[in-house]
Amino acid sequence: MEYDSTLIGKRISQERKKKELSQDKFLALLNDNYGYPMSRNTLSKIEQGKSSHFDCELFLIMCDIFDCEMGYLLGEYDCKTGRDTDITKETGLNSESITKLNSILARNGSTRRTDLLNLVINHPKFELLLALIGNKTDVRSGIISYGPTATVISSRMIINSDLKDTIIMIASDIREVFDHDYGAEFFYNLIYDLRNKGSITEMEYLDIKNHYDQGDFEYAPERFINKSQK
Repeated sequence: MEYDSTLIGKRISQERKKKELSQDKFLALLNDNYGYPMSRNTLSKIEQGKSSHFDCELFLIMCDIFDCEMGYLLGEYDCKTGRDTDITKETGLNSESITKLNSILARNGSTRRTDLLNLVINHPKFELLLALIGNKTDVRSGIISYGPTATVISSRMIINSDLKDTIIMIASDIREVFDHDYGAEFFYNLIYDLRNKGSITEMEYLDIKNHYDQGDFEYAPERFINKSQK
Protein backbone atom coordinates (compact mmCIF):
# COMPACT_ATOMS: atom_id res chain seq x y z
CA MET A 1 0.00 0.00 0.00
CA GLU A 2 1.26 3.46 -0.89
CA TYR A 3 1.10 5.92 1.99
CA ASP A 4 0.50 9.67 1.78
CA SER A 5 3.25 11.39 3.77
CA THR A 6 1.28 14.66 3.78
CA LEU A 7 -1.77 13.00 5.36
CA ILE A 8 0.40 11.15 7.86
CA GLY A 9 2.15 14.36 8.90
CA LYS A 10 -1.15 16.18 9.23
CA ARG A 11 -2.59 13.50 11.49
CA ILE A 12 0.47 13.46 13.72
CA SER A 13 0.34 17.25 14.02
CA GLN A 14 -3.40 17.24 14.77
CA GLU A 15 -3.12 14.56 17.44
CA ARG A 16 -0.15 16.29 19.05
CA LYS A 17 -2.11 19.53 19.30
CA LYS A 18 -5.17 17.71 20.70
CA LYS A 19 -2.89 16.56 23.52
CA GLU A 20 -1.89 20.22 23.98
CA LEU A 21 1.74 19.38 23.34
CA SER A 22 4.05 21.85 21.67
CA GLN A 23 6.72 20.36 19.44
CA ASP A 24 9.29 20.85 22.20
CA LYS A 25 7.10 19.16 24.81
CA PHE A 26 6.35 16.32 22.43
CA LEU A 27 10.04 15.79 21.71
CA ALA A 28 10.77 15.83 25.45
CA LEU A 29 8.03 13.23 26.00
CA LEU A 30 9.51 10.99 23.30
CA ASN A 31 12.97 11.24 24.81
CA ASP A 32 12.19 11.17 28.54
CA ASN A 33 9.33 8.66 28.64
CA TYR A 34 10.14 6.41 25.71
CA GLY A 35 13.88 6.82 25.22
CA TYR A 36 13.38 7.94 21.64
CA PRO A 37 15.46 11.06 20.82
CA MET A 38 14.40 13.16 17.85
CA SER A 39 15.37 16.60 16.61
CA ARG A 40 12.82 19.35 16.14
CA ASN A 41 13.83 19.61 12.49
CA THR A 42 12.98 15.94 11.93
CA LEU A 43 9.60 16.29 13.62
CA SER A 44 8.81 19.39 11.56
CA LYS A 45 9.63 17.58 8.33
CA ILE A 46 7.38 14.67 9.32
CA GLU A 47 4.45 16.93 10.23
CA GLN A 48 4.87 18.93 7.01
CA GLY A 49 4.81 15.76 4.93
CA LYS A 50 8.37 16.27 3.75
CA SER A 51 9.68 12.99 5.14
CA SER A 52 8.89 9.60 3.66
CA HIS A 53 11.02 7.65 6.13
CA PHE A 54 8.93 6.38 9.01
CA ASP A 55 10.31 4.33 11.87
CA CYS A 56 7.98 1.57 13.08
CA GLU A 57 9.15 2.08 16.68
CA LEU A 58 8.26 5.76 16.47
CA PHE A 59 4.77 4.96 15.21
CA LEU A 60 4.17 2.44 17.99
CA ILE A 61 5.18 5.10 20.52
CA MET A 62 2.90 7.69 18.93
CA CYS A 63 0.00 5.21 18.94
CA ASP A 64 0.49 4.86 22.68
CA ILE A 65 0.63 8.63 23.19
CA PHE A 66 -2.34 9.38 20.94
CA ASP A 67 -4.37 6.31 22.01
CA CYS A 68 -4.92 5.11 18.46
CA GLU A 69 -4.02 2.32 16.08
CA MET A 70 -1.20 2.57 13.56
CA GLY A 71 -3.63 2.30 10.66
CA TYR A 72 -5.13 5.63 11.69
CA LEU A 73 -1.79 7.46 11.66
CA LEU A 74 -0.91 5.84 8.33
CA GLY A 75 -4.18 7.00 6.80
CA GLU A 76 -5.59 3.52 6.31
CA TYR A 77 -8.81 4.54 8.05
CA ASP A 78 -10.31 7.75 9.39
CA CYS A 79 -11.20 6.81 12.96
CA LYS A 80 -8.66 6.05 15.65
CA THR A 81 -9.42 2.34 15.51
CA GLY A 82 -10.52 -0.05 12.79
CA ARG A 83 -13.54 -0.99 14.88
CA ASP A 84 -14.72 2.62 15.11
CA THR A 85 -14.14 3.04 11.38
CA ASP A 86 -16.44 0.08 10.72
CA ILE A 87 -19.06 1.56 13.06
CA THR A 88 -18.84 4.87 11.20
CA LYS A 89 -19.34 3.14 7.86
CA GLU A 90 -22.36 1.24 9.15
CA THR A 91 -24.07 4.04 11.11
CA GLY A 92 -22.75 7.34 9.80
CA LEU A 93 -21.75 8.39 13.33
CA ASN A 94 -18.48 10.29 13.40
CA SER A 95 -15.50 9.31 15.53
CA GLU A 96 -16.28 11.99 18.15
CA SER A 97 -19.78 10.58 18.65
CA ILE A 98 -18.47 7.04 18.98
CA THR A 99 -15.83 8.17 21.49
CA LYS A 100 -18.43 10.06 23.50
CA LEU A 101 -20.80 7.10 23.62
CA ASN A 102 -18.01 4.74 24.62
CA SER A 103 -16.94 7.14 27.36
CA ILE A 104 -20.47 7.49 28.78
CA LEU A 105 -21.13 3.76 28.75
CA ALA A 106 -17.73 2.84 30.20
CA ARG A 107 -17.94 5.46 32.94
CA ASN A 108 -21.20 4.04 34.29
CA GLY A 109 -19.81 0.54 34.49
CA SER A 110 -23.10 -1.17 33.72
CA THR A 111 -25.53 -1.93 30.92
CA ARG A 112 -28.18 0.48 32.20
CA ARG A 113 -27.14 3.34 29.90
CA THR A 114 -26.79 0.95 26.98
CA ASP A 115 -30.29 -0.38 27.55
CA LEU A 116 -31.67 3.15 27.83
CA LEU A 117 -29.98 4.15 24.59
CA ASN A 118 -31.38 1.11 22.82
CA LEU A 119 -34.87 1.94 24.08
CA VAL A 120 -34.56 5.54 22.84
CA ILE A 121 -33.36 4.53 19.37
CA ASN A 122 -35.96 1.79 19.00
CA HIS A 123 -38.87 3.94 20.18
CA PRO A 124 -41.42 4.42 17.37
CA LYS A 125 -41.26 8.21 17.84
CA PHE A 126 -37.45 8.43 17.65
CA GLU A 127 -37.40 9.27 13.95
CA LEU A 128 -39.99 11.99 14.56
CA LEU A 129 -37.80 13.38 17.34
CA LEU A 130 -34.85 13.66 14.96
CA ALA A 131 -37.04 15.34 12.36
CA LEU A 132 -38.34 17.89 14.87
CA ILE A 133 -34.83 18.69 16.10
CA GLY A 134 -33.57 18.96 12.53
CA ASN A 135 -36.29 21.45 11.66
CA LYS A 136 -34.97 24.01 14.14
CA THR A 137 -33.18 25.89 11.40
CA ASP A 138 -32.01 29.11 13.02
CA VAL A 139 -32.06 29.34 16.79
CA ARG A 140 -30.25 32.68 16.96
CA SER A 141 -32.79 34.54 14.87
CA GLY A 142 -35.77 32.71 16.36
CA ILE A 143 -36.82 31.14 13.05
CA ILE A 144 -38.12 27.61 12.95
CA SER A 145 -39.43 25.79 9.92
CA TYR A 146 -41.74 23.30 11.60
CA GLY A 147 -45.35 24.33 11.65
CA PRO A 148 -47.22 26.96 13.67
CA THR A 149 -46.49 25.41 17.06
CA ALA A 150 -43.13 27.14 17.53
CA THR A 151 -43.14 29.80 20.21
CA VAL A 152 -40.31 32.35 20.26
CA ILE A 153 -39.19 32.94 23.84
CA SER A 154 -36.18 35.09 23.01
CA SER A 155 -33.83 35.64 20.10
CA ARG A 156 -31.71 32.68 21.30
CA MET A 157 -34.30 30.26 22.67
CA ILE A 158 -37.14 28.40 21.03
CA ILE A 159 -39.65 26.02 22.54
CA ASN A 160 -41.46 23.83 20.07
CA SER A 161 -44.48 22.20 21.68
CA ASP A 162 -44.38 19.23 19.28
CA LEU A 163 -40.75 18.65 20.14
CA LYS A 164 -41.39 18.97 23.87
CA ASP A 165 -44.39 16.63 23.75
CA THR A 166 -42.42 14.06 21.78
CA ILE A 167 -39.54 14.14 24.25
CA ILE A 168 -41.94 13.72 27.18
CA MET A 169 -43.72 10.86 25.43
CA ILE A 170 -40.49 9.01 24.67
CA ALA A 171 -39.11 9.57 28.17
CA SER A 172 -42.33 8.38 29.80
CA ASP A 173 -42.60 5.25 27.64
CA ILE A 174 -38.94 4.40 28.15
CA ARG A 175 -39.12 4.82 31.91
CA GLU A 176 -42.11 2.51 32.10
CA VAL A 177 -40.47 -0.15 29.93
CA PHE A 178 -37.11 0.28 31.63
CA ASP A 179 -38.45 -0.18 35.14
CA HIS A 180 -40.41 -3.21 34.02
CA ASP A 181 -37.48 -4.72 32.13
CA TYR A 182 -35.25 -4.33 35.12
CA GLY A 183 -37.58 -6.47 37.12
CA ALA A 184 -39.42 -4.22 39.53
CA GLU A 185 -41.98 -6.96 39.99
CA PHE A 186 -39.25 -9.57 40.32
CA PHE A 187 -37.48 -7.64 43.08
CA TYR A 188 -40.68 -7.05 45.01
CA ASN A 189 -41.53 -10.75 44.81
CA LEU A 190 -37.98 -11.67 45.76
CA ILE A 191 -37.85 -9.71 48.99
CA TYR A 192 -41.39 -10.80 49.87
CA ASP A 193 -40.36 -14.47 49.51
CA LEU A 194 -37.11 -13.91 51.40
CA ARG A 195 -39.01 -12.33 54.25
CA ASN A 196 -41.48 -15.21 54.37
CA LYS A 197 -38.62 -17.73 54.39
CA GLY A 198 -36.90 -15.86 57.20
CA SER A 199 -33.85 -15.16 55.04
CA ILE A 200 -34.15 -11.43 55.74
CA THR A 201 -35.61 -9.65 58.71
CA GLU A 202 -38.76 -7.55 58.68
CA MET A 203 -36.59 -4.45 59.11
CA GLU A 204 -34.44 -5.40 56.10
CA TYR A 205 -37.57 -6.09 54.08
CA LEU A 206 -39.09 -2.69 54.88
CA ASP A 207 -35.79 -0.92 54.20
CA ILE A 208 -35.42 -2.46 50.74
CA LYS A 209 -39.11 -2.02 49.93
CA ASN A 210 -38.84 1.66 50.79
CA HIS A 211 -36.06 2.05 48.23
CA TYR A 212 -38.05 0.15 45.61
CA ASP A 213 -41.12 2.31 46.27
CA GLN A 214 -38.96 5.33 45.44
CA GLY A 215 -37.85 3.75 42.18
CA ASP A 216 -34.38 2.73 43.39
CA PHE A 217 -34.26 -0.81 42.00
CA GLU A 218 -30.47 -0.95 42.23
CA TYR A 219 -30.51 -0.92 46.01
CA ALA A 220 -28.65 -4.04 47.22
CA PRO A 221 -30.69 -6.72 45.41
CA GLU A 222 -27.60 -8.86 44.68
CA ARG A 223 -26.85 -9.10 48.38
CA PHE A 224 -30.10 -11.01 48.96
CA ILE A 225 -30.30 -12.99 45.74
CA ASN A 226 -27.62 -15.35 47.05
CA LYS A 227 -29.75 -16.00 50.12
CA SER A 228 -32.69 -17.01 47.98
CA GLN A 229 -30.57 -19.58 46.17
CA LYS A 230 -29.41 -21.36 49.31
